[in-house]
Parts: sequence; structure tokens; C-alpha cells
Amino acid sequence: MIRTDPPKKTSSRPHQQVAGRPAIQADDAPTETLHQELMALRQRNAQLEAFEVKHRAMEAELRDQTHKLQERIKEINCLYSISRLVEKSQTSLNEIYQGIVNLIPDSWQYPEIASAQLTINGHEYKTDNYSVSPWQQSVDIIIYGKPSGKLTVCYREEKPACHEGPFLQEERSLLNAVGERLGRITEQKQIEETLREQAHDLRERIKEINCLYGISKLVEKPDSTLEEICQGVVELIPFSWQYPKITSAQLTVNGRKYETANHKETQWKLSAPLSVYGRKVGVLMVCYHEAKPPCHEGPFLKEECALLYAVAERLGRITEQKQAEKALYESRMQLENQNLLLQEKNIALREIMEQVLTEKKNLEKRVLANVDRLILPLLNKLKNKDTRIEKQYIHLLEENLATLTSQFGSKISRIVPRLTPRENEICNMIRSGMTSKEIALLLNISHRSVETYRNFIRKKLGITHTKVNLPSFLAQLEESTTTADQ
Repeated sequence: MIRTDPPKKTSSRPHQQVAGRPAIQADDAPTETLHQELMALRQRNAQLEAFEVKHRAMEAELRDQTHKLQERIKEINCLYSISRLVEKSQTSLNEIYQGIVNLIPDSWQYPEIASAQLTINGHEYKTDNYSVSPWQQSVDIIIYGKPSGKLTVCYREEKPACHEGPFLQEERSLLNAVGERLGRITEQKQIEETLREQAHDLRERIKEINCLYGISKLVEKPDSTLEEICQGVVELIPFSWQYPKITSAQLTVNGRKYETANHKETQWKLSAPLSVYGRKVGVLMVCYHEAKPPCHEGPFLKEECALLYAVAERLGRITEQKQAEKALYESRMQLENQNLLLQEKNIALREIMEQVLTEKKNLEKRVLANVDRLILPLLNKLKNKDTRIEKQYIHLLEENLATLTSQFGSKISRIVPRLTPRENEICNMIRSGMTSKEIALLLNISHRSVETYRNFIRKKLGITHTKVNLPSFLAQLEESTTTADQ
């Protein structure tokens, strides 16, 4: 509104003459005043017109700034909504993708004709009104440095040209920001999913380790029987599986069954053979009572299959160990009994040996007494009557009678069991100090034959090609035998 000032009141008094000006007549005063007022009004009107032009320009600029601000608010709301969508717990990537596509049209300049489409990793997400049009803009989705999809925004009608076709420069910036955010969200969700899977796998592995550790504690428990171990293993197994509340187990060994209280055989089962010393003796079985998502083998994980076979193998080794321990205990007891019997027999045998030695000494004394009392006097009488050869035989007989209780013959027979009777006879003569000539004459053989016998004897005694004297060797053999007897 243009405000006009009211006309100034004029004084009714006649104008006084101002110094330096010509005097104005009383009739000309109102005209001059009106002229001045008109000039002032025109000047004021020009100022108001300029102000109105400036006001209109400011209003236009304000409308433009307000429009831009509203567009920026829509963009901020879009990014904020994406953040809320991502931060919502238990939201899958598919839900995030579709939610972002649904948010985009409301953030563009003409939402009533806008639509969006996202293609990523071979999947497509789009608004219900999406259709391909020539008025579109798109951005690549970069995941781990590689293009993995594309985000596209379309107008279904032609609109005035702006920075990029009908699209604003800020809309291009927003589209690039959403595309970049999609790449980071995808990377983050993939990392989170990997971490969840790893955490789940880690929890499953911990349960498996606890199962094996529990089995070890059962085995190491003193005085634990094989039956107690089998039942304990069956009770441990359900807690090591992915769904312990619906899991049961059964172990069959040599026709005997060990099972959990809730066991029932279902179609969702996993089993492993139990072998002892290479022979199958039973089966270890795990069952689910309800259907579960399929995994490696039915509803069972690959690691659960490996764990079941490991437990079955461990049970086989435990059975072998327990059987070996039982056999060892029985063998030890049998050995102890045999040791007791052997000790008793050793005592009896020692007593018998002592009696034999006593009898042997008594026998030796009697033989020597009989030889001194009965045989040697007769030999002394024969010496004066017989020929020279017979005297040599008698002398040899005396020496043999003197060593009657000696173990020379048996000792040399043990050392050299291959000596012939003739070689034993010659050894006896050599030991008595007879020469080869005397031996040949006494045995009625040639001197060369005696030397051949001597060589054979040296060879069998192991003193061939040595400087050992045969008579001395045989004499030392006799001395060692006598010392042993004493």
C-alpha cells in the first residue's frame, strides 16, 4: 500500500519578505506553495514506485528461496528417512532397497509424476508407477570399488528444462548421495551379515568343543565304566546341535541302546557308524522332532555331520581302550597269580636244588673215598706186573680217576659240542701231558693222524692261527672248571 502524506496547511498571514529574495506578491503565494507540494508529491511517488519494484523483487526472491528451501527440506527428509530405515533393527537388505526406492519420488521437484527404479546384484526394485521415459537421470551403485547396480529417477511428463533436463542441480547431488549411501549400506549390511554368520558359526563351534571336552571329562573320570560313558555321551549330544530343544540322540552298541529321555526317531535324522577294531558294532543317531530349514544334510549343518562322525570315532576308540584296559587288568591279575605260583615253585625248586647239591657233594666224597680205598691200591699192584703200554694206560687211568668228579668233559662238550668221541679222547690225553708220539703209540695210529686231530681240535676250539698252546689251553679249561666247582 502506498501511503501519501496529507497536504500541508498554509498560513493565512501574508508572507514576509525574506532577505535576499524579491518580495512575492500575496496573489502568487498559493500557486508557488502548490507547485512545491506537487513536486514533493511526485518525488515521493517516484520513491514509492521504486520501493514497490524492490519489494516485488524481494518477494520473488523470497518465493524462490522458499521453494529451494522446501526442496532442500525434502532432500534432508529423504536422507533422514533412509538413515531411520537403515538403523531399524532386523531390517533386511531387500526391505532397505525397496524402502529407499519408495522414498525417492517425494524428494523430487514434481513428486506426482516421479518414479524410481533400483537394479542391484541382479535384483530389481521399483515404485508401482515406474515406467521408462526420456526424462530420467541415474547413478551407478559402487560396492567395494566395483559398479554393482544403478538407481534411476524418471518423470512421466515433460517439464521445464533446468540444470540436467527437467532436474535440478540439487536433485543430481541428492541422487549421487543416495547412490553412494546405497553402496555403503550394502557393504555395511554384507559385513554385518558376515559377522552374524561368523558369530553363529563360532557359537556352534564352541558347543562342539564343549561336547568333545565333556566326553574327555567322562573318559578321564576315575572308575567310569563303558556303560556310564556311553550314556553320558548321549546326554551331551543334544546341547551341541543347532536346535537343542528339539534334539534327541540314541546310541546302539552290540544290541544295547543308550538314549535321551525325549528320544524318538523321526524323518529328520543323522547317523554315523560305530566301529571297534575295524568292525561295525553300533550306530550313533541324532534326530530333530520338527522340520527346520535345509542345510548341508537335511536340516543339519556340515559341522554337525563332522561332529557326529568325530564322536562316533571317539566312542570307538574309547571302547577299544576300555576293552584293552579290561584285558590288561585280567592279564595282570593272571600274571600276578602265575607269579605267586612261580614263586612257590621257585622256592620248592631251590630246596630241591639244595638237596641235589648236597647229594652231589656226598656222592663225590663217596666216589673219591671208594677210588682211594678200592681202585688205586689195585692199580699200584698192577704197575709192577704189566708192560710199558699197559703202564701208560694205567697212568692215564689214574689221572682220569683223580679227575673223576671234575666237569672237564662236560665243560668242553658244552663249549665245543661238535667234538667227536675220538677227539674228546685225544683232548684228554693232551691235557694229561702226553705227546703226539705217545698218543699215536697208545691209540695205535700214525703220528700224522694225531697231528690232524690236533688241528681239528684247535679249529673247533677257535684257536687256529694263534700262538695259544693247546695243552695249556686245555689245562686252563680244567682249572676254570675246578674253580667253578669250588
